[in-house]
Amino acid sequence: MEKKITENTIITEALEINPNAAAILMSYGMHCLGCAIAHGETVGEAAAVHGADLEEMLEKHEDAGMVWITNPTYEGVVSDIASIAKVCKKYNVPLIVDEAHGCLWNFNDKLPTTSLKLGADIVVHSLHKTGGSMSQSSMLHIAEDSTISAEDVERALMLLHTTSPSLMLLGSLDAARANLQSPRGQKQLSRAIANAKYLRTEIDKMSRIHQLKSDFGYKTDVTKVFIKADGLSGKRLEYILEVDFGIEVESASDEGILILCNIGNKRSDFEYLVKCLRKIDESDYKDIYYLENKKHMPMLTPIIEKSLRDAYFSEKEIIPNTCNIDFVPCCFCVCCGGEGR
Repeated sequence: MEKKITENTIITEALEINPNAAAILMSYGMHCLGCAIAHGETVGEAAAVHGADLEEMLEKHEDAGMVWITNPTYEGVVSDIASIAKVCKKYNVPLIVDEAHGCLWNFNDKLPTTSLKLGADIVVHSLHKTGGSMSQSSMLHIAEDSTISAEDVERALMLLHTTSPSLMLLGSLDAARANLQSPRGQKQLSRAIANAKYLRTEIDKMSRIHQLKSDFGYKTDVTKVFIKADGLSGKRLEYILEVDFGIEVESASDEGILILCNIGNKRSDFEYLVKCLRKIDESDYKDIYYLENKKHMPMLTPIIEKSLRDAYFSEKEIIPNTCNIDFVPCCFCVCCGGEGR
């Protein structure tokens, strides 16, 4: 079957499928085709960063197989799914939304509207992230008016899924759903939203610590609070909170840290966080040299001799257990190309 380039295709894979795609991508300002980022960034992510117009791209690429959107982003930025879905329906292209971090949205009207109600064909929700189910458990929802049939999805899943699913994981999904729909779960959700609003209000009172919010032109999920501190990288801020105050954040980048306001948190948790952030705001914390000027080791691009599939089916050489290399016994090795073995 001929491969098609979709929004979920890694840039380097897109270039392998169609080398002429380089000129097309560069016409939209995507010039980093040979850099390390191209090995991990999808076409859709690159388009979003460079402000590419979805309708214009679909007009030029009639063979597009689908549109894949991550909504919200890890930092809580929400996409205009209704407008995107309208364009997809105009060109008869399915819209699949990775709404892993939006699994609470359908349970409270103060949160953004789920993509299922905005025209998406398929939506994925990971209840294990913020909904309380066990790790690795998630749900795949198919809209009633989806252009993709449930039978086709089930047929595709049969090629990938085990015939012995974990009833424990499935049970935890149903338990999490039941909890979120119950009066207890609704109270937890309302408390999480109230805690998030409290945290945001207190951050606005600080002079050196700031937050990402809808005032900046983005629509955001209130329960995901992205914080920046003047003069501190996100990694340094994470270190200060963890070492000096015993607080572990959700994630950290060079730019800032992410705080998730979850259904399991109490108001006292956020009162302590605000107290610590206020101390940082009023103190003379400095970034340290290696984080300020040498943030990361350079990302090296590996030389790929052959694909994993080709390596798996390549001729193999059996080495006896009596042969040791630096005292490490080797049962067998796979020759993946090159001169040495």
